Amino acid sequence: MTNNTKIATMMFGAALSALVACGGAQKSGGGSGSVGKSGGDVAPPDIKKTDDVTQVAKVAKREVSKDAKADYAAALAFFNDNDKDGKWSESACRGAADKFKSVVNEHSDIVEAQFMVGLSFERCGLLGDAEKAYQTATQMKGDANKIAMAMSNLGEIYYKAGKLDAAKTQWDNAIKANGKLV
Repeated sequence: MTNNTKIATMMFGAALSALVACGGAQKSGGGSGSVGKSGGDVAPPDIKKTDDVTQVAKVAKREVSKDAKADYAAALAFFNDNDKDGKWSESACRGAADKFKSVVNEHSDIVEAQFMVGLSFERCGLLGDAEKAYQTATQMKGDANKIAMAMSNLGEIYYKAGKLDAAKTQWDNAIKANGKLV
């Protein structure tokens, strides 16, 4: 398991734990972009940096149903099984992404699940699909920390595609949204 995988797994484990104790639903929006050789840079949302107390207060206001928690936990377990055993294939990546997409389709306020759609695609180098999923996550309302992680991963995708300005923009906005993001 790579350090990024460990960090993401720990953060989402903590997020799932936080979801169990949280209240106050949000609605989501959508968006997409393209990593191709030209164009495709989508402006990130304007998220202002806030202190940890404000971030915790925002998360604490979310209400997440037992069904949403259970659906997310099942999709996360599938992802973690593949990640732990290193048995990622394109079908496993798409399968994990589909499980998280189902969570988002049934519970549109779970930005964590949309982020995991992107991470699932990224595991197999399906960067175009990952970018679209992360772009959608950046347009959702919800936990600003998860949105910042999506921006950061978009920065990595753009960097790999040689889009240095777009990468820097995504990373700068991710840091504005969550100053503790590494």
